[in-house]
Order: sequence, then C-alpha cells, then structure tokens
Amino acid sequence: MDRVWRPDRCARLSIIGQEASILTKCALYLNACTPWELGNPQAPTGTLSQPAVPANGLSPAQAKVPGYGYGLQFYAPPPSVDPMVQMWDVDVQRELPGNMMADIGYVGSHGTHLADDTFRNFNYVPTADKLQYQNQLNSEVPLSNYFTGNALTLMEQTWGGTELPLSAVLTPYPLFGSVFSQTVLDASSDYDALHIKVQKRPSNGLNFIAMYTFSKEIDSCTEAQLASQLFDPIHSGYGGNIGGRIGVEGGWFASGASGVFGTGCQNEDNRRGDRTISISDIPQQFNVAGTYLLPFGPGRPFLNQKGAVGAILGGWVLSGNMNAESGTPLEVTGPCDALTCRPDLIGNPSLPHDRSKADRINDWINPNAFLPPYGSDQTFWQNPTPTDSRYWQFGTAGLYLPGLRAPGFWNVDSSLSKEFHFNEARYVQFRWEVYNTLNHQNLGLPNTGFCLSPGAGGETDAVHQAGCSFGKITNIQTDPRAMEFSMKFVF
Repeated sequence: MDRVWRPDRCARLSIIGQEASILTKCALYLNACTPWELGNPQAPTGTLSQPAVPANGLSPAQAKVPGYGYGLQFYAPPPSVDPMVQMWDVDVQRELPGNMMADIGYVGSHGTHLADDTFRNFNYVPTADKLQYQNQLNSEVPLSNYFTGNALTLMEQTWGGTELPLSAVLTPYPLFGSVFSQTVLDASSDYDALHIKVQKRPSNGLNFIAMYTFSKEIDSCTEAQLASQLFDPIHSGYGGNIGGRIGVEGGWFASGASGVFGTGCQNEDNRRGDRTISISDIPQQFNVAGTYLLPFGPGRPFLNQKGAVGAILGGWVLSGNMNAESGTPLEVTGPCDALTCRPDLIGNPSLPHDRSKADRINDWINPNAFLPPYGSDQTFWQNPTPTDSRYWQFGTAGLYLPGLRAPGFWNVDSSLSKEFHFNEARYVQFRWEVYNTLNHQNLGLPNTGFCLSPGAGGETDAVHQAGCSFGKITNIQTDPRAMEFSMKFVF
C-alpha cells in the first residue's frame, strides 16, 4: 500500500532530535509539505524514501529543510480489540499420609493483541521488491519515471536533483530516515504446562513444598525483545552484567554473541513466519523449599534439657531453597547476506552434554549443523557478492532453536536462624544466610555468532574467521558463594 504524509496529521508525530514539532516545520516550509497532501490531484502516486546520506552528512532534503530526514516517531492507534489473555486450568489434589498433599494440574493460556517489539520501523523496502530488484536497489532512477507535472517539479526542488536510488522509490515514507512507533499491540503467545506439587504441613519440626513444572511457550518473534527485559532484571543491572542467567555477554538489546536477545523478525512482511519458541521457554523446572527445626534442645529428641546447653543448642531452624532449570533456547546468527543474518540449519545443533567440562566449555554448539544463508559453496564464501542471486536468500534457522539451549541452571541457598528470648515480647533474632551454598558454578551462555576456524593453511573467508569463538563459553551464570550474618532485636 502506498502511503504519504499529510501535514494535518503532523501534530500526532514527534521529530527526533528537534525541539520544534513537525507541525511547526510544515507551517514554516509549507511548499515543501505540499507534495504530501492527499487531496492534491498532482500529489505523487508512487512512493519515495530518503536517499543515501552523502559525505557532508546531510541528505538533499535535509540540506533544503533541516527537519527532513530525521527519524519520525508516532504512537499507533489502539487496536479494535484490547489486549487479552485467556487462561484455563484443571487441578486434582490428594491428601497423603504424614500431613502431606499432592497436587497435579494443567495450566494453559493464549494471548492476543499483546505488546510486540519495543520500536517498529515502518519505513523499509518491502521484501518482494528486495527479491525482485536485488543489487539494482542502489541504482539511481529518474524521478520523472514516477512523477509528473507539478508533483515532479516539487519533488525535484525538495530533493535537490532529478534522480533518487531505487531503494528510495520503493520505501513508503520518503522524507524520513525511519518512521517508527512505540509498542504495537499485535503479538500473540501460547503457554501449556503440567505441574506437580507435593507439600508437607509442619509436623515434627519439618515442612516443605516441592514443585515440578513441564511446559512449553511459543510467541511472536519480536515479543521476545520485551520478554528479554525480564530475563534477569537483577544481574542485568550489575556492571558488565556479571552473574545470573544473563551472563557477562548479555545486554538489554544485545543480539548475535549473547544468544539470548532476539533480533526480531527475519522477514518483516511475513511476521507470522517467525512465530517461535519463546526466549522464556524453560521446559523443565524443579523447586523445593523448606524449614527444619533441628532436633536439639528442650522438647526435641536430643539434648532435651533445660539450662545453658539447651538454651544455646536448641531452637535452631535450618531453611533451604533449591531450584533447577533447563537451559534457555539460543539464537544463532552468522555471516549476513542482503536479507538476513540467520544461517541455514542442516543438522542437530546440540552436542552431547555427557562430555568433559573442558569439552563442553570449548564446544557447546555443533558448528557442522549450520551453513551461511548463501549455501555450502566455499568458493562463494571467499567473495560473497550482491550480484549473485545466492546472496538474496533467507536462512532456515528459526529465531530461537528449541534443539539448542544454553547450559542448565541449579542453585541452593540456605540459612540458619535462632531466636534468643528474654520474654515473650523481647528477643534477639540471629540469622546466618548463605547464597549459592555449595558454591556451584553454572556454565554461562555460549558464543552464538556462527563461524568456522581458519582452514588448515590459515585460510579465512566470510565463514572461516580468525579468532572464531563460536560455541565457546567464557562466562558463568552463578554468583560466587556469599554469606550474610545479621542480628535483630525485637521489642
């Protein structure tokens, strides 16, 4: 669909980097806005876009009117249907001996009209045009092929010339480098999960709750950009993003090397084609938490006596929490062509995890499972060129690969506490808390930028790269063990 800007709509748009609104710019430079009046019979019927920026940093339109050429941000109108999440569940509970209870259930949800990518650019060359014209996109074409009469005159005056690149003719909004909106509400999601819970009510000094979840989550390709911001909000605030599931290579909008944060849809004109496993899909999770009153001191099986010994050794409460999770799905990017940075997936990307730790650290991903999007011809790897149709192909790998996941994660936290009572209203509480009690090191995220090591003779090309670290793990998910002692007087 051909789209042009109307000055009477400029009030809804904000110009990036400018204090004045577009409405003010249009008022000051009314003639420059004239080509975009839809009511003008001489208005252009084709579509134009900003040409390549010359050496002086300004496009012809910017040189003529400083407001032109900037990114244009707008707020998309609300959808006809509000964002909605439908949920359903079924649950069966059974009481067990020993003050215990078992709970087995299914939970499902389906979301529609959800928040999608954080910013969406609407000013791009349609995919069909890219495939049709390929390397001709940068060629200069006469404006007279697309405009006539007064419209042609005004366009030539606005752009300061009689020609524009073909890519400029094919994009819908000609006077702006980008036209983007805040979050668009057109994403969807699906979630299904089986959960099993066993809970023990307090008796004999012990209580606990254990939960196992087996689930699957699928969502729109760019909803992951929002989900990634919740991936590990604690450690993402650390300097260098150290620790936690984000790993040291993470970042709010990182792509490629981090393997976590989605780069968006491969084909903007087929967004449903990239409906994918979610970034937050963790198929298996197990959590158990409990407390145990140690069996020492008055009223307990051992040292059941009053006096100093019972007062010191009795009443200690041990608490613990253990959680274990599957690894998150990874995104692999590689040598780019004109359309994508996604490689072709030709095999199983996951290597056996029963290898030694050193082997897993150095080779977490199977490099033989991938090819660049332009194929397996290594002579072409030496000089991939836009003049070849192979350089204009999409990769077959999805945004996230359910068969390729980061290392799993497990951790144990614990605490030991006791209250020293002077009377019922006054007491001192002592706590010794240990985070990552076993000082377990969870391997971090592997490098997911696809490449191969140089050839036997040190040969390099677009795929064989010096210093290739594809599949190598250089970070950890877990903070080192930390202890905290605290004492509180309650009165």
